[in-house]
Amino acid sequence: MAMAECSNRTISGTSLRATNGATIDASSATSYIGLLGGTHDVTADGANSLIDLSGITSFAGSLQNVSPVFTTIEARNGGTVDLASVELVSSRTIINAGANSSILLSRPGKSTLDGGTLNLSPTATLDVGLLELIGDSQVSGGGTIPGTLISNATVTVGNSPGTLF
Repeated sequence: MAMAECSNRTISGTSLRATNGATIDASSATSYIGLLGGTHDVTADGANSLIDLSGITSFAGSLQNVSPVFTTIEARNGGTVDLASVELVSSRTIINAGANSSILLSRPGKSTLDGGTLNLSPTATLDVGLLELIGDSQVSGGGTIPGTLISNATVTVGNSPGTLF
């Protein structure tokens, strides 16, 4: 199992990918900025793959509000992306929680998704604690969302019923 560490406080304009049980420990970073003119991804793919962004409090997927510029946060095939301290996810961010995978947004206090998209597969978990959806944010799919969801946005339950606790 490989492990990479990050000591910068801001991650900007880059993609992060952990596969096949690898861990990327970027828990010392406090912000992520997708910057201009690029599409980036933060992906944990495979059982026990982990991207630890637990120190991030602000995640901005892009500073440019045009398609197709965005950042995708994705956990799939048993991977986990830990954003347990995030207060604000904004600016063209897509969050995909795939089969048997987890996205952790479970900080004490409220996290806010402003202008992002959450997609959950039927066996995914989006652990939110308290998540407020504002702006043109959207949630769709059929996974499990343990926590409190406050929606001033669009929530669409998928073909396979999800669970809101």
